[in-house]
Amino acid sequence: MVNLAIKKAYAAPGPSALSLPTDILAESLDEGIWIPKAHLFEPDLRPGDAVKDAAEAISKSRRPLLFAGWGARHCGPELLELAHHIGAPIATTSRAKGIVPESDELVLGVLGSIGNRFAPKIVSQADLIIILGSGFRQRNLVPNIDVIQAT
Repeated sequence: MVNLAIKKAYAAPGPSALSLPTDILAESLDEGIWIPKAHLFEPDLRPGDAVKDAAEAISKSRRPLLFAGWGARHCGPELLELAHHIGAPIATTSRAKGIVPESDELVLGVLGSIGNRFAPKIVSQADLIIILGSGFRQRNLVPNIDVIQAT
């Protein structure tokens, strides 16, 4: 349980707590000190030319589309600003519904089985999908559309 609490504290923003009875806390520990780097996955991702390539793809795109998931939940105003800047409609996952005001002309609503019927039509017309804050596992549904993904 201690390992799980530590992993949660490192992996997700916000508090992580583990409550133990005082008699357990008074006992000695025979094991060594837990070193986080030995137990946690730390991706070695450096954007390199990826950011430049993404900016180039966005500027060349004639019909970009933004697809936002729960990971973009704190970026609603910035997402809307980006959409207006590049002229891209926004579709969301069902969990991200409402992170941008659906009254905005560029917001399509939810994409998926519980979404509306218009979002899939717009997606099929896009020449670039920019995925923000979502794990997009349906790549086979858009085989001929370029994708930029930032999760």
